[in-house]
Parts: sequence; structure tokens; C-alpha cells
Amino acid sequence: MLERFSKLDKALRVFAYVQRFIQRSQKRPTPGELQLSNTEISTAERLLIFITQRRYFALEYACLSQKRPIPASSSIKNMNPFLDPHGLIRACGRVTASEVLQYDERHPIFLPYNCQLARLLVSFTHRISSHGGNQLMVRLIRSKFWIPRVKNLVKSVIFSFKICVIHKKKLQTQLMGELPKERTSFSRPFTYTGMDYAGPFDIKNYTGRACLITKGYVLVFVCFSTKAIHLEPTSDLTTEKFLAAFARFVSRRGCPRQVQSDNGKTFVGAAAVLSREFLQAVKESVTNAYSHQELLWQFIPPGAPHMGGLWEAGVKSF
Repeated sequence: MLERFSKLDKALRVFAYVQRFIQRSQKRPTPGELQLSNTEISTAERLLIFITQRRYFALEYACLSQKRPIPASSSIKNMNPFLDPHGLIRACGRVTASEVLQYDERHPIFLPYNCQLARLLVSFTHRISSHGGNQLMVRLIRSKFWIPRVKNLVKSVIFSFKICVIHKKKLQTQLMGELPKERTSFSRPFTYTGMDYAGPFDIKNYTGRACLITKGYVLVFVCFSTKAIHLEPTSDLTTEKFLAAFARFVSRRGCPRQVQSDNGKTFVGAAAVLSREFLQAVKESVTNAYSHQELLWQFIPPGAPHMGGLWEAGVKSF
């Protein structure tokens, strides 16, 4: 009968209605309500387990009923099985004396590996656990049942779930673009430079009570050729403080030929400042001593997360 069902809850309800029909046919008292009660569903589950064990563990059941030793070739002999008052074969482990565990956890019910009831049980547990993983399902199943090679059964059932197959599918990866020539050519350190701000950081003017705490930032310069990192502290994100930090960087590392940055609020806060005053101020204050060099400022496109990874990695390292 179980071969006709793909869900355990539906099979239990159908079997419970069949048992109710049998009781009414035999003129025995039955519940007057149309809906099934928890007792009827539990009784149906117990009867299904009993029928399954009588079919797959016939020899073991006969030996336990007659109080004879189980053959050594039995797959459940090492679990010290016994019959409970309902006639179900249960395991007797080393946690029998535990007062915290319930009776089903201390004496789980045996189910064979290759029966339909075990597969329906694993499928039902997988659905009620919101498509849980292997370890979670094994833990939930073993709280009441003991199935040999349950891990293999769980893996085979999960593998047949369409939703799990879709979610575990390996994502397609796209080919990365070619690196620019600034990243692949040898040059003086910081000839091609990328930069970004890190912070804010809390700065104390002095120690003690009522000390003034201000925000500070760090300007991170990353060399495209050597991936070296140069750090310059700044007190805020204004253009004047940035020009001062950039001048200190140039005085230490030399004037770069090309500078790249993102479209941060500091740089694109005002389009006029970025396009005219900012670049002009840099050329007047920095490039006078390096008039033979040309400073090229390049901004990455807005909303381009695949660009600027080099200086973002430098910020993360800092």
C-alpha cells in the first residue's frame, strides 16, 4: 500500500481512515468527528511500523516473540533489540538510564533500510525541516527511529528533491576581463596609483576625562605594479585635507603618472570642483617640481563593482 504514496502524512491519514472503516464494519465504537484525531494517526503509524517490521524482520520477530536468541547473521543483533508492549522491535543502547531523554530516544524503533516507509519518513523529515542538511535530518530521524545506513538513505532522498538539486547547482562563472597594462607592466613604484579612504576612526586629543573625540580617516594609496600600500592620515574628507595628504604622498613617493579612484562623495560632491578646481589645484601645488610629467586622473564608472578591487583590497588589509 505504501508504494502508492509519495508523502508520509497522506499515507498515514489514508491508513487511519481505512482503520476507522474496519472498526465501523466490525460494529466497534469509533470517533464521531469527521476529522482524524492524533490518537488515530499515531495508531496508524504504529500499525504501519508493525507491518513493516513483520515483513522485513520476520526471523528476528519470531525469535523475540518466543524469547529465543537472535541469529548472529541478523543486521540488528548488535543493538540488543527487544519487543515493547505494542509489539514493535526497539533498540536497547547504553543510555537506558537517562532521565533527560524520552522513551523513543532511549529506545528507537527499528526500520529497514530498503523499505518504502523509511524513504517516506526521510522525505517527510526533509520537508518539515525546511530542506535541512544531512546532519540535521539524521539527528531528527534518530530521535525516534533507528535505520541502518541512514546517512546513505538521507543522501539518496535529498538527491531526488528537485528544489535541493536546483539550490545545490554550481553557479556559472563568467570569464574575468583582461588586466590593464598598468597592472601587467614593470614601472617605478606608485607610478600608477589607486586610492581610497578608510575609516572613520575615533581620535582622542588627549587622555583623561572630557577628552574631545573627533573623526579621522586614512587615505590608502596602492601601487598597481608592486601592490605596495602607502598610508596618509587625514582629519576629514574635504578637498583641502586631501590635497595636503596627496602632497605628502608625492613628496615621499614621487609624482605618479596616473591616479585612479572611485566616485566617492569626496570626489564627486561637486562636479565643478572635480572638473576644474580640484585637478588644477593638484597640478599647481604638486606638479610644479615635476613639470616634465603629466598627471592623469581617471575615475572608474559609477556603479561598477567589478572595478577598483585593488585599492579595496588594500583598505581591507589596512
